[in-house]
Amino acid sequence: MSLPELESELEAELKRLKPAIASDRLCSGIARQLETRSPDVRSLFRWSAIALPAAAGIAVALFLGAPVDESPALTKSIPAVAEPAADSEIFVPIRAVNRLYDARYLGLVVTPDGGRARKMVYRYFDTVTWQGERSQATFQMTVPRDEVHFINVTGF
Repeated sequence: MSLPELESELEAELKRLKPAIASDRLCSGIARQLETRSPDVRSLFRWSAIALPAAAGIAVALFLGAPVDESPALTKSIPAVAEPAADSEIFVPIRAVNRLYDARYLGLVVTPDGGRARKMVYRYFDTVTWQGERSQATFQMTVPRDEVHFINVTGF
């Protein structure tokens, strides 16, 4: 059989089918469910709009009103700066690299004394490598840096 013949046969069979009649019990159950009113969602939003800020306000008031326990014995026992341990590693700088990654000419500017100057901005990444004397462990620290240069312009 070809596909169009199968489709027409299936369509004819579907036309012969009749829907079953719903029982009285099913109809009465659906009617009861439709009669019972579902809770209004808007009223839930209204109550939450009142209750949630009130609860947050009470929580903040309790938090801010709670006494702070300041025990002077504990604060006196902790030194302000911890002394290094005898076996702590000492790191020394072994390499420093300055990398220029952007240079911009920002045009002519007037200096406070009335002269004219070119404004240049140079942007760098400074990388310092540190190494431990005993364990030979290394770490790098990279810091961005901007330099602004004013180059005096003189005319003849």
